[in-house]
Amino acid sequence: MARIVFVVWPMPASVLAGLKIARGLRARGHDVSYIGPASSRKFIEPHGFPFTPVYVGWLPEEPAADETKDWSVQKRREEARARSRASVALLEALASDRDRELQDILERARPDLLIIHSSDFEVIIPSLLAFEAGVVSVYLCSTFARAEARSAR
Repeated sequence: MARIVFVVWPMPASVLAGLKIARGLRARGHDVSYIGPASSRKFIEPHGFPFTPVYVGWLPEEPAADETKDWSVQKRREEARARSRASVALLEALASDRDRELQDILERARPDLLIIHSSDFEVIIPSLLAFEAGVVSVYLCSTFARAEARSAR
């Protein structure tokens, strides 16, 4: 059977919408696992799928909600800016080929298919790196655009 790897971001919707597909693939005998930033782990492991964190040095696990509930607005702003700076630094490292962590993970996992489950710009990074590594990838997007209501005639 096939080795299938889902790439997710630490957003519940990014994980939960694809779980039915992942369970169905696993039930059919496929080897299914997940890759994503460390903060994605809490959405994956309770469902029994193997999880490999990626870019831990760049995107550390976000603190739990109970840890941040008493943060001031200033502290929240500082943390958001720090995450933004880390994301920019990661993008620069990827663009200059100074970081090959995802490529190394893909080389070890040797997936037959990479399913990139996301609904925003972040799909660009793993899809380009998968293309470079020769791994077939598809997008799984669970966000639908709002259709404008047609006026009745």
